[in-house]
Amino acid sequence: MSGVLKRLDDIGQTLVRLAGELKQCVEDVRVVSTRQLERLEQERASALLAASVEGHVDAEQVSLHNVDDTEAKKCANCNREASAECSLCRRTPYCSTYCQKKDWAAHQIECLRTVPTLHAEAQQHQSIMLIVESQHQ
Repeated sequence: MSGVLKRLDDIGQTLVRLAGELKQCVEDVRVVSTRQLERLEQERASALLAASVEGHVDAEQVSLHNVDDTEAKKCANCNREASAECSLCRRTPYCSTYCQKKDWAAHQIECLRTVPTLHAEAQQHQSIMLIVESQHQ
């Protein structure tokens, strides 16, 4: 009889241990799921922003904003000396509107990602004009 009780006690302890492990596994899955959901929401927001801007902005709307002459920057497209930059993000240098238009497909994702942090009122805009025509020669 004591052998049966000992065996039942061992089974009970094993069940308690397994229940604790299962509880930890469920919590781990919950944490991973939450992280994945947050990442997917960020990707969705980026895709929605890109899609909404795609409807408002095309390569033909692109022009340039003058760059301060004291800085020697290279064109993001052809690596020549740049005299202008994207007027939306004010970070990417270009030598001409031609190079900016050629680079737009690659640049727009990073450019649009930085816009909300650079322009707090960006969410209120209905459309975006990217770059101001250069007066610099």
